[in-house]
Amino acid sequence: MSDTNVGDDGPALAAALDAQARKTLKQEISNIVSPFRISQEEPPFTMGELIIMGIVMKECRFGNEEWCTSEEDIMLWIGDTFLYYAREMMSALVSGWAYQHHGFDDQQIYSGPPLYGFYDALHSHDLPVEGCTNKYIDWIAYQIVPHRARAYLSRWLCPPGEGSFRFLDLPPELRNRIYNNLFHFSGSTIDTYRSKLPKHEYEDPSYHQYRDKRRLKITELRHDAPDEQEFSNSRTRFSWVHPEEVSKLLSILVTCRQIHTEAKAIFYSNNVFAFDSISSLSHTLRYRLHSNRAQFLRHVQIDMGIFHRNGSDHIEDAFWRLASIPLDSLKLIESHCPAPVDSNRKSYCLRGKRHDQKLAKIGSKLDALVEACRNAKHVVFVPVQWTERDGEEHYCYALKRCVIGKLKQEGKEKMKCCSMMLPPKEREEMVD
Repeated sequence: MSDTNVGDDGPALAAALDAQARKTLKQEISNIVSPFRISQEEPPFTMGELIIMGIVMKECRFGNEEWCTSEEDIMLWIGDTFLYYAREMMSALVSGWAYQHHGFDDQQIYSGPPLYGFYDALHSHDLPVEGCTNKYIDWIAYQIVPHRARAYLSRWLCPPGEGSFRFLDLPPELRNRIYNNLFHFSGSTIDTYRSKLPKHEYEDPSYHQYRDKRRLKITELRHDAPDEQEFSNSRTRFSWVHPEEVSKLLSILVTCRQIHTEAKAIFYSNNVFAFDSISSLSHTLRYRLHSNRAQFLRHVQIDMGIFHRNGSDHIEDAFWRLASIPLDSLKLIESHCPAPVDSNRKSYCLRGKRHDQKLAKIGSKLDALVEACRNAKHVVFVPVQWTERDGEEHYCYALKRCVIGKLKQEGKEKMKCCSMMLPPKEREEMVD
């Protein structure tokens, strides 16, 4: 009987403890911010800390749904709590009104948030908040559990620690968990770009910074086929999420040789590396990524572009290099249909028995692509899509058809795993 009572009281006890934790946290935050309320100097809190405080202090609940706070309530709490930010918000709003009042072009009217840096901080990958929605609300809202808020605000809520410890004294399993939390961007792509501007155009130091960002940029939470259920408890429903500069994230790799060896494998193997072109892939594998690091790549995504037109040296070099890497997944995105404009593209791309002549012209250079597809555990072809005048949508399967045809010629049609990202109707039409 005792066990039954404990089981029955479990949810109620958990709810009571959660309510007490939220109440205690609110009181501690009130005590922290109290000395800075009427100061004309900028409070010593980061924008991320202010957002976490605002979510905790202004959270509300509808029915039995989860606690959440809207963007507007977060900004209003910051403005109501701190005189410094109240003036900053008023200045931003007045500036926007002045632009509009004097008849400037709509694009020049101030349209950003009244708090500088608010959205950069809100969309930071390291901010431990989640987007939320339910049947009672139709606006953007965020939530956070008390222990995560307390951890993020630890420099204000926890007494300073004494002594130190050696990171390498931690067990390897725990170190790997730390590396994974630091380097693994779930649902993200790491986009690589090749800078095309001449070096002499980067005289301003800010341009050097911009060029470095273009070479390796993490785009968080890019989904190919999102659905309502997938987004129900994620910020992906509302916005992009971006981490800090890559150079800062990877700074731990230069700490010592042992950490570099342990951590680099997790960074390269747990993330999806996306290339905006075949030339970008070739440039990265040839010049930017040493072979001892490239061997850790496991997930690669490539925009194939108009590769049948200029598919010369880049294809052969890039894919022979890629074929030597044991990939878990390879996604090939077709962004151009190779069918002639004056032909029946649907018949040409969907039911054509012969391979596209333009693809065939590149000959042996396509062998490298076929080899890379054969060696990957899972290959996904994303066909290019277009809409006819009658509104009907069609897809071009030239790339997949060409790869499968090459494998048939070699008598090695079977790949480890292959799929096509298509709606069910189009999948049926593709079957001969």
